[in-house]
Order: sequence, then C-alpha cells, then structure tokens
Amino acid sequence: MSTAASRSMVGKACLTGWFVLATALTASAQTWDLTAEFSTTSNPTGPWWYGWEMSTGPSWTLFDAYTDFQYVGLNPTWTSGTTTPSLWLNLTSEGFDGAPLNWLSIHPGPNGEPSVIRWISPISGDVRLDGAFLAGDIGLMDVYIQVNGVTIWNALDFNSDQAFSLNQAVAVGDQLDWLVTGGWAYGNTPVSIHITEVVIFSDGFESGNTAPWSETVPPLPCTMLFDDAYAQFGQGSEPEWFYAIYGVTFNNDWGYGVIGGMSNGNPGSWNVEGTNGPAAWGLWPGPHAIYFESPVTGVSLDILRGIEDATITLDAYLDGALVDSQVATVSGPFDFETVSFAGPIDTIGWEHHPYVFGIDNIRYSGLPSCP
Repeated sequence: MSTAASRSMVGKACLTGWFVLATALTASAQTWDLTAEFSTTSNPTGPWWYGWEMSTGPSWTLFDAYTDFQYVGLNPTWTSGTTTPSLWLNLTSEGFDGAPLNWLSIHPGPNGEPSVIRWISPISGDVRLDGAFLAGDIGLMDVYIQVNGVTIWNALDFNSDQAFSLNQAVAVGDQLDWLVTGGWAYGNTPVSIHITEVVIFSDGFESGNTAPWSETVPPLPCTMLFDDAYAQFGQGSEPEWFYAIYGVTFNNDWGYGVIGGMSNGNPGSWNVEGTNGPAAWGLWPGPHAIYFESPVTGVSLDILRGIEDATITLDAYLDGALVDSQVATVSGPFDFETVSFAGPIDTIGWEHHPYVFGIDNIRYSGLPSCP
C-alpha cells in the first residue's frame, strides 16, 4: 500500500463510525503457458506432455523424437519418428504452413491419429483455460478439450479460428488434453493455451478474472460491474473483497450488503438489479463505504431504487478530509441516478439511512490496475 493510502486509512479511522481500517489482501495466481514453456530438450517438460493417440482409442504415446526440421526450415518439432503426428514451432516466416510466426502448431497423423497436448495439473482448485485453435492450413479439422478423457469443449469441421475460455475444477494429477484430428492433408492447426489458477479472496472475487468490467464498456476509465461476482458466488454473496485485487474494497461493517440480482424480482421485494447487467451491490439500511487504495478521479456510480423511493447523500473523502457531497434521489420501479465526483478522492461513504437500495457501474480512473 502506498504512503498516501496508508495516511488515508489512518484518517478514516478517526472519522464517523462507518470508517474502518481496510485490510490489504495479497494473493498470487500461478499461470502456465504452452508456448512460453515449450521445450526443445525435454518431453514432458513441467506439467506439459506432447504426444498422440491411436485413432481407434485413447492409447497415449509420448512424442519421443525431436528434430529442428519440419517440412522446410529450421522449425523445432516433436514427433514419434515420422513427419506426423507432430507438434512444431514456426520459426520460419509469418503464415508458414498456416501458422503465425512464433506459434506452436499441432498436426494429426495420416490415419486420423489425434495429436495431443496434455497438461497434468500440479494443483487442486479452479483454473481458467484460455486460448485458441487457429484455422491454420486449409484442412477441415476437429479439436477437443478433455478432462480425464471426458470432452468439455470441441469444434468440428472448422476452417476458421476457434477461441476458448473455460473455468474448470481440477485435482492434482488430473489430465487436461487438447486434441487435434480431422483432415490430415493440410492439417496444421496453430494452438495457444494459457492456464491461470483462480485465487479466491477471503470472501471474494476470483483473481483469474482479468476483466471485471463488461466487454461492452470501455476499460478507461475503469467500470466495475457486479455480474461476474454474482455468477461466481450467487445470490447473497458478501462483496467486501470481490475486487481487492484491483485496489478497491467495500465495507459493510455497520450495514448488511450483498451481491444480488437475477431473481430479485419486482419492486416490493428489494429490486436492485443492475443498470448494466443482472446484478448489483444491494445495500440494507446502515452506513457503507468504498475504499480506493490510492486517489482516483472521474468517479461515478449508479444509485438504484430498492423497495421504496429514497434520497441518499454520498460523501467523498481524500486523506480523511471531506471534499465533496452529492445527493441521489430515486423514485419509481427500476429508477436509478448517476452520481459523479471529479476527484481526486480515495473514499466514498454514506451515513446511516433507512433505505434499501443498490449500487452498480462504479467508474473511476487513476489506480495502477485501471490507469
């Protein structure tokens, strides 16, 4: 935490009851990348194994022959002593045999034998699988992702790029396979695989999600939505540390607040469905606060009507000093009002109130994670 942020936190502790000293959370997520960790000297290398299967069944064979010559050019290649099936790295030229420069490409065997990239999990927990099979050469290909032999994703008879992004629970020793089969002639299929361990904060948000804002919203200034946290943790999840990795924390010590949405129903229940998605931070009566680890500017947030019309005063602070106040009035079903602070500020808080309401679309700029 920066010196300025530390001073700010000390100042907050001296203010009214809803200020608390925020606890800094740190966590590191392990990552694995097929291309970055590709070895020309060892197979297997770390958790990565390169090999192939018989077309008639999953009889695994490790590639045991290495050469620096694939077709034409000095391209590092793993095979079983024949040209295909194979896994090779394009160091020749852009688009060589359908592969971008510096990409790995996987090729099935002449009788439909799948080439396989295997990752044997060294951890237990959740991982995110990101990457793509590119169109490559002109052959029509079939590709699969399997966990312990069970297919969790595929693309069949394709000749266009196929991206994937999946969450998967794993245990130590689980086998995750990326298989390519289909057209042998012109069957080069470039592949990228990036695996990220998902780290869950104490009550909170998954570190593996690198984009907490909606893809439809420009990332500058950053926009924080609650849909992803809801999808991960569901109705009634505490939001306090969901976004700690991004330098923003939430305080509910004097008033209950949860990630809500999806099935909240109509006004008369406690409708706080988000203004940019189906979930929001739902707030019960009581003081709450939002802390930024360093000063931010261009701050705005949407105040959503709950079970009744409401008027809410929001105060903005910098290093413990009140610098701005804004009032939001929401009335009628699904009404919301956007409140803005030019900044710089490092805290937004509101005193005890009798209303149930919600907050969504927290936008800001200035943090290292959201410049």
